[in-house]
Amino acid sequence: MLSGIATRCYVGENADKPAILLIHGYMESLETWDTLTPLLERDFCVLSLDLPGHGVSQTPEEDFSMSDFARTALALLNKYGVEKAVVVGHSMGGYVASAFASEHTDRCAGLVLLNSSPLGDTPERAEARKREIKLIKEGKKELLAAMGPAKGFAPCNIKRMEEHIDALTEQAMITEDEGLLTALNAMMTRKNYAETLSKLPFPMLAVFGSDDSFISEEAKTRIIDATPTMKHLTIEKTGHQTHIENPEAVAEAIVAMFAEA
Repeated sequence: MLSGIATRCYVGENADKPAILLIHGYMESLETWDTLTPLLERDFCVLSLDLPGHGVSQTPEEDFSMSDFARTALALLNKYGVEKAVVVGHSMGGYVASAFASEHTDRCAGLVLLNSSPLGDTPERAEARKREIKLIKEGKKELLAAMGPAKGFAPCNIKRMEEHIDALTEQAMITEDEGLLTALNAMMTRKNYAETLSKLPFPMLAVFGSDDSFISEEAKTRIIDATPTMKHLTIEKTGHQTHIENPEAVAEAIVAMFAEA
């Protein structure tokens, strides 16, 4: 399951610490965690991977569902002999994390959804993904790579985040077209995991950005209403890349809630 998959595992002196698995979002790679990982390494054994079809990982031969992506994450835990991990997912990675927590509950010590949702796609969002599929099939991925990353940041952060925007644009460009198509189809057909998550026994946290252009206030309200057993946190002056815009606040919240998981 991990053949052709890029992974990282920082153990250092933390073999006795809780494990935390970081799952990146659409058009991203494990490099998206470079600002957050150093803030977590003192308290956790940190694992990450390039999801199939992203970064330098191979594109799966067949279409992947969110359950398939979650099984890849499970294989990563098995590779490093990790019994349980706090699973953190950003955006699409949150969909994978929700699937992991729901389907591999005995291997999950906690769940963090960063700028993400456990709900299924709305019809409007599914239509937007279909438009992206059309652009990619027309060979216009560079348009998505040029526009998408900047939209992920709060307007007040654009200037100071220029280096990160450039890095995300590069990550998007190296992602193979087939990998993006696989991810888009998986996102459109994913389950609504909210009801399942509400019955799980471990702590869960959803982190929102106050200026997230992808998750409206209405959408945030739907998520909060659907996940009453989950703690919800909004970090001010951040957009859809909260873990990059304010990694200190994200790390503080994660450590406070999960360091003793």
